[in-house]
Amino acid sequence: MTREFRFSSDNLSYSSPTEDCFLDPADPIHALKGQGTLGTLTPASVTAAYDAHKRQQIADQHFQLRDEAKRLGIRPGTPAWFALNQVR
Repeated sequence: MTREFRFSSDNLSYSSPTEDCFLDPADPIHALKGQGTLGTLTPASVTAAYDAHKRQQIADQHFQLRDEAKRLGIRPGTPAWFALNQVR
């Protein structure tokens, strides 16, 4: 039988680390609950964090591609450069 625990403003206060819960004690939700930051996660803040993460991923891919092109001696705008970009 599976237990379900619903978070609400009534049960987000920190009480005891030994309270009955089906989540693993190492689960990061316990840290959020203890800090009281779970209620501050708004759709706008989650979207902003996701957008920042995606921008960082795109930048990382760009620099990896640039470094690989330099290593292979491929100049931007050449057919080989476009082929390298299409492979990614």
